[in-house]
Amino acid sequence: IILAGSGGETVLIGNVTIPVMSSQKTTLYVVNVLAAIGAAWALDIPLKLIRVGVEAFDRRFKIKLAK
Repeated sequence: IILAGSGGETVLIGNVTIPVMSSQKTTLYVVNVLAAIGAAWALDIPLKLIRVGVEAFDRRFKIKLAK
């Protein structure tokens, strides 16, 4: 994944290190990861922190809402 802006290009992370991409190429999860990366980058969150978040992303994570 490469982030490109007016300041140039920055390699964020390779596909094989993203759990969801290395285990199962499900479009919804890939889109969610890319959207999260874009939002974090737009908020000027440090790239190192974005990388850690992407590497820790687990497609099996579910939020249980109280009824």
